[in-house]
Amino acid sequence: MNNRDEESWTSYKIIRNECVALNKLKRNEYLRSGIDGNKNNLRVMWKTLKATTALE
Repeated sequence: MNNRDEESWTSYKIIRNECVALNKLKRNEYLRSGIDGNKNNLRVMWKTLKATTALE
């Protein structure tokens, strides 16, 4: 692997890891807001939980 390929691969991994971390953060925020915002409405709360676990 030449130097340019190594730089590209390193840049790719850094950006990929940032995207994965951001995606995980936003997913957790969505899940938390769906649960906290619907504590009194169990039907909607469970619908939110089911929708997020189906994505995994």
